[in-house]
Amino acid sequence: MDSSLFLLKLSVTCYNECGDFMNSIRETLQYEWQINKSRFIGFLAPVQTITEVTAFLNWCQTNHPQATHVCYAYILSSVIVAEKAFDDGEPQKTAGFPMLEILKKKHLTDVVAVVVRYFGGIKLGAGGLIRAYAKTIRCCTDNAILTFPVEYDECRLETDIESSGAIGSYLRLVAELTNESYGESAVFFFSCAQDKTKRITEEIKKRTASDHQVEIVRSYRRFL
Repeated sequence: MDSSLFLLKLSVTCYNECGDFMNSIRETLQYEWQINKSRFIGFLAPVQTITEVTAFLNWCQTNHPQATHVCYAYILSSVIVAEKAFDDGEPQKTAGFPMLEILKKKHLTDVVAVVVRYFGGIKLGAGGLIRAYAKTIRCCTDNAILTFPVEYDECRLETDIESSGAIGSYLRLVAELTNESYGESAVFFFSCAQDKTKRITEEIKKRTASDHQVEIVRSYRRFL
């Protein structure tokens, strides 16, 4: 039976259990090697959602349909932090778990690690499998370009139509304007780094000579 480990826990900051600061990676990495005729191909990719994890796993499986095992581990950070390790038929905790441990030791989050194995006919034993899967992902992490967490606010601003032109132009310059709608009033949705939210609000008040209030819809984290 395929074995899996799933851990779900609450978190409100980008720190691991030991309080160490965590990073993510900028781009997907790949590492390949062989031991005792078994071929190991490792991938390490940046992800932010379960949907992105699933899409990347599907890509790996589609591109390696003859692989004996496709094992993986991932860590996602948000208000809820999800960690999962999957052995895909290898002996329990000899594949996904050591990969997950490497991600933790490297203080990484919002990443998925995948190792595709083509069995070469010679068994490696539990210890050999643990070392092989761990090495494959460690070699990926050793070449990773790290990104750092920045706290963002998604904001909503409703204003009169007369002021909407000036406000829209300003938001396009200083933030990411994600949506705008017009009716009896104008409604803007935009995202910006948290340290800019107050400054943007104050500048809008100055430019329009009004008491427009910026509503923070949600706060979230990006890795830049």
